[in-house]
Amino acid sequence: MDEHRGVGEVTHLLFADDTLTFCDASADQVVNILVVLVCFQSITGLKINLDKSTMFTVGDIPEPDYFATILGCKWSNDPSKYLGLPLGDRPNAAAIWNPAVDKYQRRLQGWMNRHLSLGARLTLDCSTLNSLPFYHFSLLKAP
Repeated sequence: MDEHRGVGEVTHLLFADDTLTFCDASADQVVNILVVLVCFQSITGLKINLDKSTMFTVGDIPEPDYFATILGCKWSNDPSKYLGLPLGDRPNAAAIWNPAVDKYQRRLQGWMNRHLSLGARLTLDCSTLNSLPFYHFSLLKAP
């Protein structure tokens, strides 16, 4: 929300060929997103496949099917992941870090069963523990 004007603001996140668009639960904002998508198609000649597109809601949204119908895509309230990180309304929850901890444990467990020297295991452990959390820490605040 823009605190100064009292109106919501549409924002986005781009990665490779994916686009995440964030807005308030307002029909006006959803229509604006649709207008931008139609303009994009007209200008570039590229077609947006709305059959592959999904609208996710965060929190309790009245009539999410209505907003998905405006966009012409499907709606899901299931917990979802984007680039390996969960999407949702509780980014500081400890449970968000469980998949990362499980991943570290699986990697370390696989190396423990190998016949590696102590130095080799230590090198693998340090490289894993130093590199894997950077992605999570860059986007999420640890509890």
